[in-house]
Amino acid sequence: MRPTTFVCGVLFLVATASFGLPTAQAQEPLRIFISVDMKGIGGVGTNQMTSSGGKDYATGRQLLTDEVNTVIQAIWEHGPAEILVNDSHGDH
Repeated sequence: MRPTTFVCGVLFLVATASFGLPTAQAQEPLRIFISVDMKGIGGVGTNQMTSSGGKDYATGRQLLTDEVNTVIQAIWEHGPAEILVNDSHGDH
């Protein structure tokens, strides 16, 4: 499964979970884990964007950051949430 598909799945889960919860539970923040890899990000299409020595690596990193931040903002629009983001690209 591509990371962006997983992230979209998280958004669907948040949207559906925030409706129909009893009032007492709705006040507790959701706990969400997002695992992301550069190779699944929109706009990243070459090894030059995913390799730390690549000439377009900075662009790839910015695209990754922007996409994850967009997902986080969408989650927070549905209410409080504790979000942990794991960058799964590379080994460091």
